[in-house]
Amino acid sequence: MPSKFSSATKKKTHKRKFYKWPKFWSYSRWKVFNECRARYEFQFLQKLQQPPSIHLERGIMVHAKAEDYLDSGGRIPKELKEFSDELKAIRKLGAVAERTFAFTKSWAETTYDDWNNCWLRIKIDADITVKGETCATLIDFKTGKPWKDTKDQSELYAVGKFQLEKQVEEIDAEFWYTDSGEVVNYFYGRNDFKELKRKWTARGQEMLAAKQFPFTKNAYSCKFCPFRSDKELASGAAGPCEGWKKAK
Repeated sequence: MPSKFSSATKKKTHKRKFYKWPKFWSYSRWKVFNECRARYEFQFLQKLQQPPSIHLERGIMVHAKAEDYLDSGGRIPKELKEFSDELKAIRKLGAVAERTFAFTKSWAETTYDDWNNCWLRIKIDADITVKGETCATLIDFKTGKPWKDTKDQSELYAVGKFQLEKQVEEIDAEFWYTDSGEVVNYFYGRNDFKELKRKWTARGQEMLAAKQFPFTKNAYSCKFCPFRSDKELASGAAGPCEGWKKAK
């Protein structure tokens, strides 16, 4: 057996990757991390550029039109016609579009662009908090079919809202599916706050402390993963992941 310092051995040694480790997290990042750590590494550490996605581009467009309507009024965009009455109602109530929350590690409020201290970023499509009332409504616009995993997202939204606004006692987190007109609701009370905050603090800490990023076999997430070896990255190179073959 050759010495570990021999040239033959060095050629076989896996070259260690050095990353600029992220200091902050968000729900979207945690969702990727939770589904497959290898994908998280490709997307947020190696920063491989995904190819264009018509579904993603359409989602961005619909969100932009909803924000523009809530900010400026005018006609309801055709992409949001399933929620015409609801959008008019929440605009009259003073809905804040693209509401952002940002927190440090100690859950102190900071700004979204505080690159040195920001630990968690939350963005809510529409926040309706009527002065003098203790129940707030948080809305997220979704395109496509209803998802099975929106509860996690609603929990983190609720934690951010409860943390910042002490007068809020109840939260109605709603997901509006703009194509079908379906609504999915989750309700939280102030008594849920402590446990939810503990849960999501632990999840954020685990994610940012991770140094190993194994592939997770999941037929559903692998099906749509942009880093599969049979797909092209934005650069034209083949995706780096071979694991999807095992998930069939």
